[in-house]
Amino acid sequence: VADQKVYEEVQKSELARVSKERAISIAEIQTEQELAVQNEHKQQEVMAAELTRRQSIELADQQRQIVLIQAEQERERAEQERLLVLAKREEADQAVKTVQATQEAQRHSKISAIEAEKEAQKTLIEQKNRIELDALRKQREAEAQAAALKAIAAAEAEAALQQAETTRTQAKAETDAQKMRAEAAKAQASATGLAEVEVVKARADAAMREAEAIRARALAEAEGEKAKAEALAAFDGVAQRVEALKLQLEAQVRIETVKAEALGKALASMNIKMIGDPNAAASLLRMVTLADGMGEVLNSTPVPLRELGQQMLNKVTGTEGSSLLPTADGQSDGATVTELALLVPEIIHLAEEHLNVNKLKGKTVGNVLDMLIKEAPEAPSLAKAQQALAELPIIRDLPFEDFYLRATMK
Repeated sequence: VADQKVYEEVQKSELARVSKERAISIAEIQTEQELAVQNEHKQQEVMAAELTRRQSIELADQQRQIVLIQAEQERERAEQERLLVLAKREEADQAVKTVQATQEAQRHSKISAIEAEKEAQKTLIEQKNRIELDALRKQREAEAQAAALKAIAAAEAEAALQQAETTRTQAKAETDAQKMRAEAAKAQASATGLAEVEVVKARADAAMREAEAIRARALAEAEGEKAKAEALAAFDGVAQRVEALKLQLEAQVRIETVKAEALGKALASMNIKMIGDPNAAASLLRMVTLADGMGEVLNSTPVPLRELGQQMLNKVTGTEGSSLLPTADGQSDGATVTELALLVPEIIHLAEEHLNVNKLKGKTVGNVLDMLIKEAPEAPSLAKAQQALAELPIIRDLPFEDFYLRATMK
């Protein structure tokens, strides 16, 4: 009972303390609110006084301006009256002279206007003729330079491909000799044969790294040429467009040369051959020879080495895919590539007929083929090409601009 009384006393004391603190807080809040209201009233009074003062100043300024304007109007009115009196006084004496001077001025003005119009027409005709002649001259120069550059690029690319073919032939002879030595070594011991496979794999890895380095160098050079061409593209002159075309062809030749070197050095053991008729083969030479050669070689190699060859192809071409690995029925894509090569001229013709080729920049071969199917669904070659590209993602994902340039290059 004593503890309960103590507890109750403590509770009462605590409640009293809390009530006191609450009352103090409420009083402080009320005091602050009263001060805030007083401050706000003071600020409003100050602002009202300032507003009244400004309005008084503005009113005084307006009245001052009104007085000045009225005085200026009075001066102008007096000046007009004075001039009117002078004009009437001299009107009789100057009437004849004014008429004569006016007529003379009008006559000279008409003569000057006629002469100026004749001179302007003459200048305009001369300028138009000069512009047309200059444009025609520049167009002919651009066409001549473009044709020369195109011929040079084609010749250099052909020379690079011939060099690659020579390198491939030499490498094939060396590979045949290595196969003969490998067969002789296999007759001695199976362990030696396994070691030979490891050596070939190591050589393939080294060749892959070398091809990657060559490709990286070619890409760096192409990026530099591309940057220069983009800077020149900011100008609309014919000379700039010719220079940009020249840079594009030079970059294309360099890329093709490096690809040919990579083909000879990194993939020398492959049986690379031309496919399709001569026109189709020329169109797809740089795009399908590598895939066709690798498919033929990989068909006769074990699965682990086929995977290695696919990795080499992906590194050389800069793509990701498995189009060169055997399908479920064990066949490669050689026939598919040949069919696609035969369809290239018709695909190019359909693109030029149904699409604006100049607006296809940034599109892939697969994108353009989808657009053609929508525009010309009755063309049977498009379905065949789409079926072939489904098995050849390496060609499907190529930029159409590059594909078109290679296919139309003479």
